Amino acid sequence: MIKLSNKEQLNISDSSFLFEQINYETLIQSLSPIVLLYATNRVYHDYMLQKETKPKYVKINDNFEVEAKNKMVDLKKIAAQKYNYAIMEFVRVMNNKIPKENLNNFYNNINELKIKDNCFSIKNSVFADYDVKRNSIRLFRNDFFTVVYHELLHMASSNYKNKIRYSGFRQTKGSNSIGEGINEGYTQLLTERYFGHVNELKGIYEYEMHMAKKLEEIVGQRKMENMYFNANLKKLVMELSNYSSEDDIKKFIANVDFINVHIKNTNPTPLLKNLLARSIKETNYYLFETYLTKLKYKLDNNEIDSELCQKLVTEFALSLGNTAKVGSIKYETLSVDYITETISQILNNNEKKQVTKYAKNNPKV
Repeated sequence: MIKLSNKEQLNISDSSFLFEQINYETLIQSLSPIVLLYATNRVYHDYMLQKETKPKYVKINDNFEVEAKNKMVDLKKIAAQKYNYAIMEFVRVMNNKIPKENLNNFYNNINELKIKDNCFSIKNSVFADYDVKRNSIRLFRNDFFTVVYHELLHMASSNYKNKIRYSGFRQTKGSNSIGEGINEGYTQLLTERYFGHVNELKGIYEYEMHMAKKLEEIVGQRKMENMYFNANLKKLVMELSNYSSEDDIKKFIANVDFINVHIKNTNPTPLLKNLLARSIKETNYYLFETYLTKLKYKLDNNEIDSELCQKLVTEFALSLGNTAKVGSIKYETLSVDYITETISQILNNNEKKQVTKYAKNNPKV
């Protein structure tokens, strides 16, 4: 048995007395506003998170291709810019590698482009941004050459009309915005395609770029680039509607937007982790099923045979993978059993059609 000294016994006695004097009812009442505020904020935060994952039923506006006011680049103006070397290189690549029908926004913006450096941002992860309405690039860090081509591609694919900011695959009107995730991913894809990989930006928009690349495999590079440089999200939706419903397309866009905002969170709440897991899974299933529908159409119309179909769909599924790792967290993307079962079902259906077709063309005598 452990014996207490008289002093220790006195302290315990004093503490017991103090506890007896506390009016717990009053204490709970005084704390209740704080607890209520915390609970309310948590509920509101959780509600807003779930709302983010839902499709934004904002109107996706037609953005009829703009005409270039002047198809000349003012080299004197560019030479006077602080970062003239990078801009001149961008102009050279655009003129040499991008089709003329994709350069209207570029010509309309390049000569009046403004660049502001040493700008302040409360977001430490932001390197730079492009303001469509003001036609200006803001730099938040002193490493312009790291981000220059990404932001210049935003400039070359943007226009502002009827109070709507059209930028690549993103549309913004007031506080309503749609398509940011796909737009940032595809912009980074084109940055690396035409200007090379920048080590300092490793991991930036990595998942969004992967999604955009898979989307391009469905749509086709030439079509996708044309839609991007002409800021035509509506046209992209119309193209995808050949293989999926408009509701599914908008859900896909909303999911990529949600992923774009939250995927860098390496310590998500249980709710955010679950919502991210669902969004990542749904985007991958959408891409797989849409690509599969396209291949099935080609198979049914004898544009490809069953062997090539199986090869293409297997390669596409493998490129999507069955897990995506973010930090230390792994998210499921596609079920292997689902992929195997789906491919088998399509090939079996096609084989039955071929047998039926042969029987019709070769009736028994």
